[in-house]
Amino acid sequence: MKKVLGLALLTALFASPAFGGEVFVFNQWTIKHEREETEVNLDRTIISTRNEEYNSLSDQLYFDDKTIHQAASRLSGTFREDNTIRLWGTINTVKNSYNSIHETSAGIR
Repeated sequence: MKKVLGLALLTALFASPAFGGEVFVFNQWTIKHEREETEVNLDRTIISTRNEEYNSLSDQLYFDDKTIHQAASRLSGTFREDNTIRLWGTINTVKNSYNSIHETSAGIR
């Protein structure tokens, strides 16, 4: 118990606020530098295929004085497209960050 009381008394003495009229000065510098490097390797291949098939048919019938006229047309076909795209390389990035902080204060308590 005596040790706890003695420790509490010492803590109170050292942690006590400044006396009136006391001058204080606070001056602190903080300098930070951070560096980050990134390397990304790419090798990508994209293959795409497009197929189209189409058919069209038209049939018309005309009645003109007992004569029948008929016209017809037809269109059919196929379309195919193949694409291959390859992308490769390396992306290197470097990021530097610098901070310089200065804090100062002074006064009379």
